[in-house]
Amino acid sequence: EAARLLKDKEHRHNIVFLITDGEEMGLLGAQAFVETKDLDDIAMLINYEARGSSGAGIFFEWSEGNESLVRHLKKACRRPVSNSLAYEIYKLLPNDSDFTHFKRAGIPGVNHAFIDGFTYYHNPDDRPENLNMNSVQHTGENMWRMAEYFANLEFEAEPGTKDASFFNFMGCLVIYPSSLDLVLLIILFLLSLVVLYCYSKKEFRITKLLLSLTYLVLSIVLVIIGSVLITYVLSVVYPHYDVFYTGQYYNHKWYILVPVGLQILVFYLLTGRMRSKGMLEELKVSSLISLLLLGLVIKTQLPTASYLILIPSIILSGIYLYQHLAHENKWISSILNYTGILVATAIWGPLLITLYLAFSIKLLFVPALLSFLICIALLITFQSLWNERSMLHSGTVLMVLGFVIAHVFSHPSEDKPLPSSVYYSFNKDSNEAYWLTNDYSLNFANKDILENAEWLKLNAPYPTQRMGKQTEVHNELLDSLVYLDTLGSSIAVMRSNEEVFKTLIYIEDCSNLLSCTHNGHEALESSSNGGAIISELLGITQDSLEIQLVKKDSSIMQDIIVKSMIRGMPEENEIPEGALRIDAYTEIIQTISF
Repeated sequence: EAARLLKDKEHRHNIVFLITDGEEMGLLGAQAFVETKDLDDIAMLINYEARGSSGAGIFFEWSEGNESLVRHLKKACRRPVSNSLAYEIYKLLPNDSDFTHFKRAGIPGVNHAFIDGFTYYHNPDDRPENLNMNSVQHTGENMWRMAEYFANLEFEAEPGTKDASFFNFMGCLVIYPSSLDLVLLIILFLLSLVVLYCYSKKEFRITKLLLSLTYLVLSIVLVIIGSVLITYVLSVVYPHYDVFYTGQYYNHKWYILVPVGLQILVFYLLTGRMRSKGMLEELKVSSLISLLLLGLVIKTQLPTASYLILIPSIILSGIYLYQHLAHENKWISSILNYTGILVATAIWGPLLITLYLAFSIKLLFVPALLSFLICIALLITFQSLWNERSMLHSGTVLMVLGFVIAHVFSHPSEDKPLPSSVYYSFNKDSNEAYWLTNDYSLNFANKDILENAEWLKLNAPYPTQRMGKQTEVHNELLDSLVYLDTLGSSIAVMRSNEEVFKTLIYIEDCSNLLSCTHNGHEALESSSNGGAIISELLGITQDSLEIQLVKKDSSIMQDIIVKSMIRGMPEENEIPEGALRIDAYTEIIQTISF
């Protein structure tokens, strides 16, 4: 649609629509383009991903020196969603995408995806009717706007070298030079000194201050431990959650209430002990000091994400000082308090949700940490809330609601099926066959065919562990492939009477090889220091495979293991209601010696 809208207009620059294949197999399409095309004329790349089926489109990864690019993006897009915390976090993660090869080649650009609805990701139930059209609209509209804007932009001769700090605030994208974060940190430091001075003028007891700081740290530690235990219990009670990445089963959003409620509950109980001892001031001061320390850590580890702590902390420190230095006016105090909590929740609240969507129930403590920050903001602005048992009740109700509602929707159904893995493996060398699963545990959908399954150590074709059980050999499989045969001393040919959708070649020891090609493509470069080669050949209509070796010492035998994968299994098994069969294929394994 974007191409249709753009094709009849004149632009300063050409626009290339590039669709790459084989990302999950190793970014193969993107790598092929970067290695075989002239990249000198590419001024910018906009990469579009979808790690789910819904949610806002997020610009989550950027090339280095992104300040100018971020400012242009704000002009080009409608309702852009992005923040420099995502930019910093993604640099630390081992994740790669099609953008990776272009970024390494020095091409400026930005990576974009929506990440909600992850339940359907890489799932046979990932169908058009499960795709949120608002997400499609948000993505497509900005794709069109971005392409048109940058196709007419006069690019600078030299790309920028400075990064920006940026974040969404109540629908707007706020951008400022990241160098300003140092100024903000100095301001927060000076305000913290004034806070300590005001506290010391009233009553300064270092033991009470340290004790209150200890209670705050204990609050975080207890919630982290509690969140980890809850994650473990959920995996035991609902093992079918593990079928989904990070446990993002259809009901996973309800579990966000659990760590939030737990944090409110623990914060109320621990700070209640301090308040009962008349140590409310110590709690406030230690909270502001802890924010300063956290700001220092983030400034050093995630430089452009310092806004996350610095901006709310400066406002909260200012509110505390007004409470102590001015003749408090009821209306001014109310305005300041509501402003403080509004800024804090507007910055921390959306991140709480976004980070939970990214990591879900496997990392429940992540939303708990951001809930802790909001609890601190409430302590500074509306301290009276923590004197009421309503906060105790609120935390308890949130936790109970999260567990109860999630449990109600925890059972697979026709509309929300459980993807269940079963496939058939036949080893021609040993004449053994197995039913296997890629699931971590058996479930109601595969336990009939995998009854009494156990963890097996298999060489299929390289050493691996799979849950499964040995079964009978289906002789008709012997006729489904014309297996590998050597022709002369160096060539093997395989021909198939079936549609082989993937072939895997495994060579454990390459130390005697000078060259190894399959269908004319060199595979040896994928090994290192005589290590193993694992090569995947993809394609629905593979009907032949030719392997050729050049050995250093021709007298030494060389073994190659080949695994051919065919759609369908030799037995049609009935799939229970509420289940969805995945990995329903047959693999045939054979060793050939040269």
